[in-house]
Amino acid sequence: MEFRDVLLRRQSCRSYQKTPVEARALGTVLEAGNAAPVGRRLYENLQLTVVRDPALLADITENFQKRTGETGRDPLYGAPCLILVSVREQQGQLRPVDVANAACGVENMHLQATELGLGSCYLWGFIETLDQSLELLYRLKLQDGFWPVSALALGYPTEEAQLRTPTVSRIHTELIG
Repeated sequence: MEFRDVLLRRQSCRSYQKTPVEARALGTVLEAGNAAPVGRRLYENLQLTVVRDPALLADITENFQKRTGETGRDPLYGAPCLILVSVREQQGQLRPVDVANAACGVENMHLQATELGLGSCYLWGFIETLDQSLELLYRLKLQDGFWPVSALALGYPTEEAQLRTPTVSRIHTELIG
């Protein structure tokens, strides 16, 4: 698939087949995350956690529902795979540059998933509720001092992504000079 087609086909997938993501495809997506730009090449400030255990995915969803009261909502959209991106706490804070680095990694993986015909969705909404559960954080095997900041749902979509029409009118743009 041409890069422009990847950009125009990329979308947030919110309905997945139950089929596990093949190891080779997952590896390619993780390579894309590792190829993302990282400020000052401080890769040690990032951690990727791949969750494919259905019980842990269900517990993450249940934790979200319990803490938000949104009992009918699945924040992972039924994806069989979740790639959680965490950053290292520095002097009691998460540095904005590390959070931006995490976002770059998620977007790279999102685009790679599109190129492979996988469905993916950039997730953030459940992160706050995850941070409130030390038990879940422990089960996610985060390195000391790391906190989740974003994630990517990943799986085989129930519907093929459609090619969108290119535009330059979605984001207000000022041309100067």
